[in-house]
Amino acid sequence: MYKRQVHDLYVGSPRERTDAERWVGTFPSADFKLLVSLAGLDPISVFDRLRHVCLIPHDERKQIVRNNGSWNFGARAGKEIAA
Repeated sequence: MYKRQVHDLYVGSPRERTDAERWVGTFPSADFKLLVSLAGLDPISVFDRLRHVCLIPHDERKQIVRNNGSWNFGARAGKEIAA
């Protein structure tokens, strides 16, 4: 589910994107922290990165995917997330 939400932030339909932005929210909820932790990632680092993504206009998000060849990012708990 975590990867699906991140995918939707970048390249999902307008409805999927809105749902994913709602899931990220303005602060990391208990559900967000649990799901990200279960993925083996640091919830606060992931939240900071995803919150930043939510503030980027959608067309620019798509360009990030095109430039990087992927929307996938992340780090194991305790490591920084690549920018």
